[in-house]
Amino acid sequence: MIDKLKELDAVEVYFKENYKDIDWIDVAEFKKLVNKFPKHYKKINDNCCEIESINEEKVIKDYNDISILKFFRYVPAFLHKHDFFEIIYVYSGECRCYIDGKEIILCGGDIIFIPPFVKHATFCAREEDILIKILIRSSTFDKSFFELLTFNSILSDFFGKVIYSNSHSTHLIFHTGEDENIKKLIVNMFEETEKKLKYESTILNGILMIFFGYLMRNYEDNIEISRDFNDKFEKFDDILEYIYKNFATVTLDDLSREFKFDKFYISKVIKSYTGRNFISIVQDIKMRKATELIISTNLSMESIGNAVGYTSTPTFIRTFKKIYNMSPSEYRKYKIKQK
Repeated sequence: MIDKLKELDAVEVYFKENYKDIDWIDVAEFKKLVNKFPKHYKKINDNCCEIESINEEKVIKDYNDISILKFFRYVPAFLHKHDFFEIIYVYSGECRCYIDGKEIILCGGDIIFIPPFVKHATFCAREEDILIKILIRSSTFDKSFFELLTFNSILSDFFGKVIYSNSHSTHLIFHTGEDENIKKLIVNMFEETEKKLKYESTILNGILMIFFGYLMRNYEDNIEISRDFNDKFEKFDDILEYIYKNFATVTLDDLSREFKFDKFYISKVIKSYTGRNFISIVQDIKMRKATELIISTNLSMESIGNAVGYTSTPTFIRTFKKIYNMSPSEYRKYKIKQK
């Protein structure tokens, strides 16, 4: 698998031979290049996100929450954005990343977390510069990685703020050096993607959660944080964490007692930072947790409804059907077929 990462493929060979002295290019010029070799277009689209703005559906498989790809060397960089999270790991060598209006040099073992809708560009131009990127759906993040959002950590704050606030201008950098555990976890994810076997999505999500946990345990004290990651959302983070941990029963009165603010003020804070009301957020968390239980357990719908805070099973089923356009039982059958 390491040899596959090191090997130059057709796209890299083309750019090495024709554009090895060019490290920056505009979108219009790149599109002209694509027309010269259309057979490679999908590969470039999938691996480099080489268009101005890209949707998660184009680069992440329908049945997966994440995608792991080798980053193309020698392909000229230009600013682009997308609606999913991107994590870039420098397996060896180095790369240049342009974000927040400045150039960042990343070296072997460095990991950068880039949120959705932030313009950025990445470039590497030596054979020893090997990068692996992890693309994560933002649309299903709080369902698939629910537990992570309940932790009191900088990484949890990073994902939580992006999902539930209007701020998209932060990035995080971890310096892991030659940490073999990090290297092994990321290579294992890449290998799992290449195998294309059953339960790929479940295994990838599990390894990614271990990766997150390992980062938080060992590297949280020396994270590089972008300038916009400050304490202006601190109280909101605490409120959001409380909602996540107590989603099945939480009320505005509970939040008022916990944070010593009037419940109407707390309601305004939530609306201000998320664009959604309290009831909508809690219902969303309940439904996403319910889908997790429907897929991963054999519990009855009554038990699942109770677990996520519904004392009435008909109300739970009716609410679920309104959101997913099918009953919980139909949803379970649908997901079983997908596997």
